[in-house]
Amino acid sequence: MNYKTHIFSVGNSQAVRLPKKLLDFLEYKAGEEVVISADSERKIILIEKAVPCTYKSIKELFAGYESDGYIPTEWDTGKSFGKETF
Repeated sequence: MNYKTHIFSVGNSQAVRLPKKLLDFLEYKAGEEVVISADSERKIILIEKAVPCTYKSIKELFAGYESDGYIPTEWDTGKSFGKETF
């Protein structure tokens, strides 16, 4: 997919207009943050900024959990063989 566009000034910065068809194809929306990089062949690459992963706390993960009454206990593996020390 190729489009011709121009670099233009916006205040003290330069900008490139991205055609709506290209944005629709890439599923980008106006205002989205992207990472721009260039490779050694002078190709410009737009990378959608990854959404930070949000992890649930242990309390959230176990909210509503009902225990079946299991209580962990200590156990013995028997006598040591060889030169193990515990």
